[in-house]
Amino acid sequence: MNNYILITNDDGVDAPGIYSLAQALIARGYRIVILAPEADCSATGMSITLGRELTMDERTDIARKLGPSAKVLSLGGSPCDCIIVGLSGALEDVIPEAQPMLCVSGVNLGPNVSVDVLHSGTVGAAREAALYGLPAIAASSTEFTTKGLEQAVEATVQVVELVMNVIPEVADNLLRPQLGGIRDDTSLEKGARLRAAFCRGDAFLNLNTPLEWDGEIRPSNVGMRWYRNALHRGSEDDTYLIDGVEIINQPEKNCDVGTLLNGSSSLTISSAWPEGHPLCLSADLLTHAMEVSDSGTPRWLC
Repeated sequence: MNNYILITNDDGVDAPGIYSLAQALIARGYRIVILAPEADCSATGMSITLGRELTMDERTDIARKLGPSAKVLSLGGSPCDCIIVGLSGALEDVIPEAQPMLCVSGVNLGPNVSVDVLHSGTVGAAREAALYGLPAIAASSTEFTTKGLEQAVEATVQVVELVMNVIPEVADNLLRPQLGGIRDDTSLEKGARLRAAFCRGDAFLNLNTPLEWDGEIRPSNVGMRWYRNALHRGSEDDTYLIDGVEIINQPEKNCDVGTLLNGSSSLTISSAWPEGHPLCLSADLLTHAMEVSDSGTPRWLC
């Protein structure tokens, strides 16, 4: 099979999270291609570079460490730039015989829950891939160091293996050949509708894993977390620094914040489209996505 998993991130191509994830997926027999920012682009959301040429370089130094099947590329741009450039033709230039079947963005160091999903470059890249019609997962550790990375990588691989059971070998909605989009077929049962939405890129997944992981992956809603005291005075009178904030968690039932505090990985399905868009997931489908199987994983993925 010539199809592969496209891996990106916002921590940069040299970050430990993306390397560890690539190692783990290769060890499970998956073919991977990395296309990630050449530098750290954390908290860039869905930023896109306009009006400036972007340079893509092959990182053979990283690829050699991963093995002969790996292809590693960096781009002088944002996470969303990587997705747009890669899926619009640059990856085809490098590996013309293959195409991606799934995008995984991560593993990010630091959680992406609650309001973080609006700022995160990790989540932004996964959403961008979905908008281009490619099934996508964002993955993060709750730790800002490599201390929790092993657990986060293992949880991510488990989710990849779950979605591999439902996505096609060929991403048939890549670049959205039907410009009007494929509408939700309400004649299908809700699990089938969710699977179809994920496969065509109208929904994507966001996974977060805590340091003291209990081995469970639980479907979760987006929760409430508040940031206070983010502003610090800089070294000069007219400079400011956004840094070191006070975090206030308000966990509710089945939310990502609460799930992590309870020791499980949170797995959130989100609509790739803004509320009110014709292809946006309906409220009843998002509610159904919270149903769990006997193993505790989302029922719609089983």
